[in-house]
Amino acid sequence: MRRFWLACLALAAVPLAAQTLSVEPYRANGWAKGRDLPGHVALPLKPEALRGVCDLFLRVDALRVRADIRARAHAFWLGLAEEEESAPSDAALRFELVWQGRRYPFDRWGRLAIDRRFIRPEDGELLSRFEAFYRAQVTASALFREQKLEPQRRPEATAEALPLFAGFEDDRYQAHDALILRLVAEFNANPGEWVGAEEGDDPNIPPLDPALIKALMIEETGGGGARSLAAWDVDPLQVNVPGDWAPEKAELGLKEPRSRNEGTLEQNLRAGIKFLARKGFGVSGRAVAHRPDAYFDSWREALMRYNGRTDTLRDGRAYRSAYADRVLRRARNPELFVPIAIDHHRK
Repeated sequence: MRRFWLACLALAAVPLAAQTLSVEPYRANGWAKGRDLPGHVALPLKPEALRGVCDLFLRVDALRVRADIRARAHAFWLGLAEEEESAPSDAALRFELVWQGRRYPFDRWGRLAIDRRFIRPEDGELLSRFEAFYRAQVTASALFREQKLEPQRRPEATAEALPLFAGFEDDRYQAHDALILRLVAEFNANPGEWVGAEEGDDPNIPPLDPALIKALMIEETGGGGARSLAAWDVDPLQVNVPGDWAPEKAELGLKEPRSRNEGTLEQNLRAGIKFLARKGFGVSGRAVAHRPDAYFDSWREALMRYNGRTDTLRDGRAYRSAYADRVLRRARNPELFVPIAIDHHRK
């Protein structure tokens, strides 16, 4: 505590010009290229506000240090398990708040860019205070008002819109939303047809959440490599891949492919949804009419069977269980970054 107040006193002795906040465009992701934006926008502070601002920033600095320590520990254990994770996209980052030479990046919704997996519940109030402080500062700026650059409200999932998943804000991840919503609506209106049930039979399947399909697509082809980028445009659920053919896929309306990304986006996405739902009834993924006594286990079980891997990770988890849990966690917590796991070790 003594160090804290000594730091505050040291800041109070700095000339007022050096105590001024500023906001700079976050140019690293290229969003500000070609925009008529100044290098920085000064946000002067009143002298009487300095003590409170000093307190806030020092506490946020401590929070960032704690989060970084947790993130490094997490990365260390991933390394021991010979696993990797995708990094979050920076597409949503817009500005950096600069104070005493330290930078605090914020996204277009006025949220501090920090991995919320490593923020504890008791840190939430401090984070909210800091983000409210940032929004108040930039909203008071004439430049931000004139160019309509104030923080926006983060879009929420509705019946007409899918969630925007944290760390996957690039436009390409939202490109298929309308198609997902349409196909899932068709599925929920008549699931028996999609799982190949006998006419008139009710397969008793819980409604499919379109967010789950989007979350699964990200897990399958959300990476930044050339293969993932190409698959996202045509076969984002990786249902039509050479070397992974099974006779039951012919029942999905597919033909055995000779190369990757054959067929159309809608054809492959429709087939992927069918295959996932049929996996809820059994490992084979065959039409339900072939197994009249089968019942739907759960969407989690369907996800585990959809992946198909039976190996075990070094920490003892079944790979397919970890896979299913990642997809479900992403679908249910859009504001929490759930990275794509890249595992190079098979036991």
